[in-house]
Formats: sequence, C-alpha cells, structure tokens
Amino acid sequence: MKKLTTPAAWGLGLALPAALAWYYDVYVHWQPKLYPFAMAAVSVGVVLLTLLTLHTRGERKALCYVWKAALSLAVFVGGILLGIPLLVKEAFGRSTEQAAAVAIPLAAAQVIVLFALLLRGKGKRKAGTALLAAGLAIAALGGAALWNLGGMTARYYRTRVLTTEGLASYEAVPGQTAIHFLNVSGDAILLESGGKFALIDAGEDSDDPTGNPDLAYAGYEDYVLDYVKRATGGRLDFILGTHAHSDHLGGFDTLLADPDVAVGRAYLKRYHEHERFKYDYEYDWDNQEVYDQTLNALHTRGVPLIQDIPAEPFALGEFTLTFFNGEYDSAPWDENDNSICLLAEVFGQRVFLGGDLNDYGGKETRLAPQIGKVDLLKAMHHGGEHSNTEAILSVLQPRTVIITNREIDLTDKWFLGPMRRFHQIAKAERIMCTGGFGGIVAVFGEDGIAYFACG
Repeated sequence: MKKLTTPAAWGLGLALPAALAWYYDVYVHWQPKLYPFAMAAVSVGVVLLTLLTLHTRGERKALCYVWKAALSLAVFVGGILLGIPLLVKEAFGRSTEQAAAVAIPLAAAQVIVLFALLLRGKGKRKAGTALLAAGLAIAALGGAALWNLGGMTARYYRTRVLTTEGLASYEAVPGQTAIHFLNVSGDAILLESGGKFALIDAGEDSDDPTGNPDLAYAGYEDYVLDYVKRATGGRLDFILGTHAHSDHLGGFDTLLADPDVAVGRAYLKRYHEHERFKYDYEYDWDNQEVYDQTLNALHTRGVPLIQDIPAEPFALGEFTLTFFNGEYDSAPWDENDNSICLLAEVFGQRVFLGGDLNDYGGKETRLAPQIGKVDLLKAMHHGGEHSNTEAILSVLQPRTVIITNREIDLTDKWFLGPMRRFHQIAKAERIMCTGGFGGIVAVFGEDGIAYFACG
C-alpha cells in the first residue's frame, strides 16, 4: 500500500483539476450523455483522494474510513456540485455559467485542502516543504486551467456563436429556387422553385382553444398568410405539418380559410391523445385541438390529406425532396419525436429541415447515416438542447446552420450546448437566427447558396 500511495496521490493531484475543468464544460454546456460520467469521475476522484489522505495521516479504523469518505463525498457532490448551483440559479436567478463559476472554485478548494492534508501527512516522514510547494504548484496550475477555461468559454460563446450581420436585403426574383425561413414563433418555411411552392409548418397562432392562459401566445398567422400570398400568388403545391404542436400547425387553419389560397395536397401524420408519451407535459398542451383545427380546415377546403408519409423522393421544381421519420410512432418520448423531416437537394446542394426532432429515443442517431452530409441545416427544435446532438452533427457537418427562433439567450444552457456543437462538431462556418434578420432567404444556384435578410 505504501508503494502505491505516492504515485496515486500525485496522479489524483494532477487529474482532479483536469476532471473539474471537464466537469465545468459538461455542466455549463449540458451534454446529457456525458454529464453522469463527469459527475462520477470527479466524485470517485474525491473519494480516492480522501481515502489516501486518511491513510497517509495514520487512520486505521475501517468505520472512520467509511464515514469520513462519505462526509467528504456528501460535501463535494451534495453541497457544492448540486446545492450551490441550485441556490445560485433558483434563489439568485443567475445563469448556469455563473452558478458553475461559484461551484467549481469551491470544489477545487476542497480538493486543494484534501491534497494539502495528504502532503502534510507525507511530509512528516519526507521533505514536507518540497511536497507542499509541489502541491501548491499543482493547485495553482489547476486554478489557472479553470480560469483559462472560463475565459475561453466566455469569449467563445459571447463573440463567435451567431452571425449577426453581412446579409443583403432580399429581393424576389421570379422563377428562382429558394427556401424562405420566416421570422415567427415556431417554424414556417416556404420552398420555392420554378414557380412551384410548398409550405413547411405555419408558425404559432393566437388561438387558445383550451382556454389555458399559459397557452395564450402571440400569433403570426396573419403574417404567414400575407407572406405566402405575396410570394406565391396564393398557390401552394403542398403543405406539410411536421408535428402536432401549435407553433408548427397553428397558422394552417387561417391559411386554409382564405379563399385566395389554393393548396394541392397536405402531409400530416396521424395524432391522437393517448397514454404513451414519455413526458407528461404533452397532456397540458393543445396538441389535439390544434391538430383537429388543421384537419377540419383541410376537410372544409377539400384538400387531399396524406397521412401515410411516402419515403420515395419526389420533385418540386428543381428540388428533389425526401421525407424522413414518416412512420407514426405510437409511443414517442414527446410529440417532437414524431417530427417529419425533409431533405431538399438542388444544384448539388443539400438541405435538411429536421422539424423539432430530438434524440431522446435515438431518432437523430438512427437517421444521421441515412441523411449524410448537408450544406444547410435548419437546426432541430429551434436550436435547443436534446436536439442537434453530436450523433447527427458529426455526420451532417453543415456549413451553415439556420435557427428558426425569434431570439436566443446565450446565457441559457438550453442553447449553449448546441451552439458549441455547431462550431466544434459540425464546424459550421456560419450560424444564423431568423430573429436577427427578420427572416432569412436561402437562394440556390449552380455556384452555391446565397443568403438574404427579409428585414
């Protein structure tokens, strides 16, 4: 045991600061698959360091080993890594990054104290001064690493996340091939090619069919209707509702009620309230009501409804379009899990529109190899966490990411994890939010894709 104590002590002294830096990155940017491993790594390290400290200082009672190690772990995990962030965020209303900025130095302080006690115990028999100096140097190095990581994180995410300028104003050109990302709450995406048009989702509406004040959102149905009529002349080859959430289906009933708008066909999966959702919040929303409104509007206008979503590619002007995730999932994690996705290919360019797809049940992981590399990605679920995972971004590798969101709070960990992955995993050259440009239009040509701001 004595022969193992010294290298183990130095190994832990070197590894724990690095483990804390890794934990900081995982915690702040909320990587769900790595978070348990990061928590386990730093916790095991602290327990081992505590046991070595007790052994070095002459502790020989097994019961003391157990309760002192348990107390050290409880302070480290329960008090510092869980309790302090919760207090900082909930009681003081601070961000995840600010909570970590308080918790991680405290965690480092506990590690330093344990390591100093260990070194002092060994110093009784050896060169205590040299060991203590080396221990302090390691602590300083760990502190510097944490400080540097925090600084790099702040600089990186506050200055390089979003492209916020450089787009010329959009001017319509008859017969062009383009995708219009409208600036709404939710998704409303207009495909255009050679005088043919299709609308993917129709944004949030102002209806509150359940009378729930929490669902009384600002609606964009009139804006979507006006934009579609101006851009298409009132002719849509098809519409697609990706899934039964009001920020995607909400505007369709208003669109279909207008006699000046003609729709060739509609794609919409089946939906019914059932007891199989993994997440209960779906039952508090107006999914069924909004879905029924859309179906009734389609029936009233006599628009053919396709609910068995085809897997074969088909054409819209110059576009070749392919649906993904078209099979109805009767037991999804949530309704986002049922999002119909669309791959659009034109002039050698590839675009993936992923709705609100997530990876709770592994959908992104399974679809990624079927889709392959793309040039433009409409970020899944408006750029949020639990979507846009490493599994799909490492395969799609989009050069440009467009986030359909009216605003993004870069202090919110809901966005920071995907932002990091867009840059570091996908290595995207630009990441744009529709809210920053009043909507974005991607125009396709033989030479590539040009992007314009709707204003």
